[in-house]
Amino acid sequence: MTAIAKAASRTAPLRLCFWLLLTAAQLGCSPSTDRLEEGGSRQRKLPITFSQGGGLAVLPLIAKEQGFFDTAGIAATIVNKGDGKSSLDSLLSKDCVFATCGETPLAALGFSRDDFVVLASISSSESATKLLARRDAGIKNGGDLKGKHIGARRGTLSHYYLDLLLKQYDIAPRDVTVHFMESKELPQALARGEIAAYSGSDEFLLNGMKALGDRSVILEEPGLCFSSINLVARKQFVAENKDAVKKVLAALIQAEGYLADNPTKAWESVQRLKAATRPALEALVRDQNYSVTLSQSLLLTLEDNARWMTDNRLAPPGASYPNYLNVIDAVPLRELKPSAVTVNR
Repeated sequence: MTAIAKAASRTAPLRLCFWLLLTAAQLGCSPSTDRLEEGGSRQRKLPITFSQGGGLAVLPLIAKEQGFFDTAGIAATIVNKGDGKSSLDSLLSKDCVFATCGETPLAALGFSRDDFVVLASISSSESATKLLARRDAGIKNGGDLKGKHIGARRGTLSHYYLDLLLKQYDIAPRDVTVHFMESKELPQALARGEIAAYSGSDEFLLNGMKALGDRSVILEEPGLCFSSINLVARKQFVAENKDAVKKVLAALIQAEGYLADNPTKAWESVQRLKAATRPALEALVRDQNYSVTLSQSLLLTLEDNARWMTDNRLAPPGASYPNYLNVIDAVPLRELKPSAVTVNR
């Protein structure tokens, strides 16, 4: 069984009848407001935009490709913003209705505001974040980073993981040269030899592998860093559009079931949409769990990120730790898939 098939087999299939019970009357939508009003036409669909960060959020892609959003009365547009912070910025400026991102930008945002909510994690892993290095850089494991030039984006999961990796191998910050740059700049900086490696996950790694081809090597430290891709919305939108939120979650749950039952077809679609090679996808999804959940690990990881930001002066001066329970809304998912919710209030 391939790594892609193994990743898919860990997700539970969705019964079709469960979905049919959840798709009811169609709604209309005005993109310029936060409230979705009743529409007069049964054919009218909700124009909902998903802003994706750097994580490979495959369930929304599958839900769109397989028509699950359409069946639910949702006209979905998926826009790739490159990284989690940019995805969240798009959400807060109301350029999109839902955003996907990892814990680090969520943890950072929690220091300044709480008008957003996490509705679900749509993938999770203990080894999704990795190090991408040049084969000619002599880096075979984290211990070889000493004396090297390494890239990361400051204050993001890339930066967080790099700090964890250096501590894992007892490498002092002064013994490496870290180049902070925008996520989109990392692959080309690696290709030009300006850095020997950079840390990241999913889309960031995929872009680097495309830039280097067979000159790249991926290094992993399983269990070092839990991370997830999370579905985020504005609190006001969720409060005023509960049916629409359930329709979106139900479509994602159906995509989870489709991926579990049809892994080859599902990943062929993702491969085509991302213009990726099969080996590249294999390397990225090997240890991913593509399932719609809300777990206690999410809460603990948000808190760990907040402590790291405070210790490294990345949080606002004098700021206290946010209570991340205030930005996790488990009610919609619990109504659809009770067993998926393990976060404790």
